Amino acid sequence: MKTKISKKQVIGAAAVICQLSLGTALLTSCNDYLEVYPENVQPTDTYWSTKEDVEATLMSGYFYLRQSVTDYLIPWGELRAGCIYSRKSSALQQFQIKPTTKEANWAPMYRIVNTANLVLKNARRALDSDDTYTQNEMNSHLCEAYWLRALAYFYIVRNWRDAPLFTEPFETDEYSYNAPQANDTLIIRQIKADLEEAIRLDAAKESFNTTWETKGRATKWAIYALMADVCLWNQDFDEAIQYANAILNSHSTQTPTFMALPTHTSWFTIFNPGNSNESIFEVQWSHDMSDGSAAGYQTNNLPLYFSDDTSEDNRLYQYSACMPPSSDPYSSSTPRRDSTWPCAPCTEATRPTWHHQATCRHRTPTCGNTSVDPHSPTSAHRRTTTPTSSSTASATSC
Repeated sequence: MKTKISKKQVIGAAAVICQLSLGTALLTSCNDYLEVYPENVQPTDTYWSTKEDVEATLMSGYFYLRQSVTDYLIPWGELRAGCIYSRKSSALQQFQIKPTTKEANWAPMYRIVNTANLVLKNARRALDSDDTYTQNEMNSHLCEAYWLRALAYFYIVRNWRDAPLFTEPFETDEYSYNAPQANDTLIIRQIKADLEEAIRLDAAKESFNTTWETKGRATKWAIYALMADVCLWNQDFDEAIQYANAILNSHSTQTPTFMALPTHTSWFTIFNPGNSNESIFEVQWSHDMSDGSAAGYQTNNLPLYFSDDTSEDNRLYQYSACMPPSSDPYSSSTPRRDSTWPCAPCTEATRPTWHHQATCRHRTPTCGNTSVDPHSPTSAHRRTTTPTSSSTASATSC
């Protein structure tokens, strides 16, 4: 028996199929239309799928560190120590620090902390989803993240002593940015634990493929150096020697080494143009010359901020009266005190407005109060606590 299908039935069936297809297309389009992703942020649930995601986040930590140099790291370091003084108005220089003062803002360091926390928490997700991402590569990234977090907290504890201690990242608005302050003992303990874990992983690189990465990213040597510095700050002197010797006594061909015979013409190459073999870590501004060549790296713009010439109005800082003279530091004729630079007597004409005893680098300063030993760990040279309005502090800006 034959079944007869009319032309009218064929046309009707085709119309039904077209309607179903059109309905499915409209439904799919509608769903796609409703799935709108933010354009200015990367959603966490779609991120951390490749090793490139981990690398990109890690690099932002170094970017935040570089952003902090001019406005924060120099004032917290050389300016506070009296090595330089600002030629412009500076609340820190005038001892007029308030919670609202720019230099009292710890948000730049907490940005680095949060970046490191993101890598430490989520790198394994990338390992699980990216077949090209190896365990050793992930561990190497973790070592850099531990180093970045340790460095950021080291700046925090030296400037504020007590501060909030975060080891988990802020990924949603469910977390409170207000947290009680941890004391300096707990923060130092966390710093050392991070560096010890980085050493235990034994995955930090001795060098990278490029010079700027070897000097601008956390290597094995940077981890040892930071740990030695932390131990010195915490007066763990035997430990400091141990970690310093890990660099000094290394037989690796990648170890940073001292210049063999520094001379009047060669010693400054340690610092300029940058990334010398003596260097362990440097903040990187560029990894090639303006003409695109790789020779003669210029790694930062700090010469724009320092000068001995007071006639140059564009210079932000000037060396204090107790900084080294413009002569060969290796010359036998250069007078020394306690194996450091000499400190010229201060006069009213040469003394900056904030010149004080911690500026001079010998135990009997020729300027300021001679009753204070600037080498003492209890002197003002060691730490300054920024005032806060309560026992809790906010990292809202981070």
